[in-house]
Amino acid sequence: MATRVQKTKVGIFLVCATAILAIMVALISGFEGEKTDKYYVEFNESVLGLSEGGLVEYLGVPVGEIKDILVTESKRAQVEVAINPDKVTLHEGVRAHLAIYSLAMGTMCISLEGGDPNGAKLAPGATIESTPSTIESIGNELEGILEALNVIGARLREGLEGIEKGELIAIARNAGKLITEGREFLAAARASLDRVTEHVEPGVEGLHNLIDAWQALSGDTHRLVTNLNDLVEKLKDRVDALEVADTQADFRKVLQNLDQLISTMQKTAGALDTATQALLHDADNVEYTLRDTLNTLNEALGAIRDLAEYLKEDPAALVRGKGEPKGD
Repeated sequence: MATRVQKTKVGIFLVCATAILAIMVALISGFEGEKTDKYYVEFNESVLGLSEGGLVEYLGVPVGEIKDILVTESKRAQVEVAINPDKVTLHEGVRAHLAIYSLAMGTMCISLEGGDPNGAKLAPGATIESTPSTIESIGNELEGILEALNVIGARLREGLEGIEKGELIAIARNAGKLITEGREFLAAARASLDRVTEHVEPGVEGLHNLIDAWQALSGDTHRLVTNLNDLVEKLKDRVDALEVADTQADFRKVLQNLDQLISTMQKTAGALDTATQALLHDADNVEYTLRDTLNTLNEALGAIRDLAEYLKEDPAALVRGKGEPKGD
């Protein structure tokens, strides 16, 4: 059986141990308090799931804890949070919203985000603006969906009033028939479009070939004009020297170029006839212009041939000019 001295010693030991524990707790609490900044967050929604000691995170990083939760006079939920400045520095523009911490336990946490890094630091004791949480947004959307479904259900009930069971089945069958006919129509339209595409594509290809030929013909015409200009210059330079033979050779070269040009234009006109069979309404003006150009070049060819024949008979005409008609 314990003596009085032993009981006294045990009592003294318990008192000392309790005092030491209290001092350690006080020191730890005071140490942590010096490293946190106090802020407030007010919510316009339910904060069910938050509790004192709950987590406060910034971009997923734990930066503080919830110290107190109360309801303000304006009927808003106010949460006091302690933020560790060594983990994050809050700036003006930071926002807070509720986030799910544990779905199984139904606990929530406060998530911080935003803030201008170049802006001023948020002073301790300030109120952080809150934004609607994801849960609140989903709840609002669900309410809107349910209201829309209720409206649709009411309209269906109004539309079905007075309709017998057999009539409803007939309406469903007619709707199915209409859908089938619509699908058949779409299939026929696609087939028609494919056939039109098959007929149009060759015509378009022929028109492209015709345009290429016309561009080549334009190049030949440009070269012909250049040769004619060169010939005129040679005629001016050779009048004094009476180089009739070289001049006639140049004329023959020009005549050969004209013959090749006429042949090319005739082939182009044939290609145009083939292309206009597929695109007649688009190619009429092109064909008319091409044939008019061909007639003009034929007339120019005839004039140049007459000039060449005349120079063969009378080369000196290059110097003295065309002779006077007989009988004058």
